Amino acid sequence: MTGAVRQAATVVGRMTSGITSVLEAGSGSVFVKGVPADHLQPPRSAATRTRTVP
Repeated sequence: MTGAVRQAATVVGRMTSGITSVLEAGSGSVFVKGVPADHLQPPRSAATRTRTVP
């Protein structure tokens, strides 16, 4: 993504992140997800946070 952010929209739904947004800039749209700095946790593998399907 390049250029200044012109618009930001919060994404609402069943997300696993503390922050989910779509940013609009001169080069197009980008989906962003993350956690607030005061809620950082050690990284976990996808297998740890995803239930397995038989």
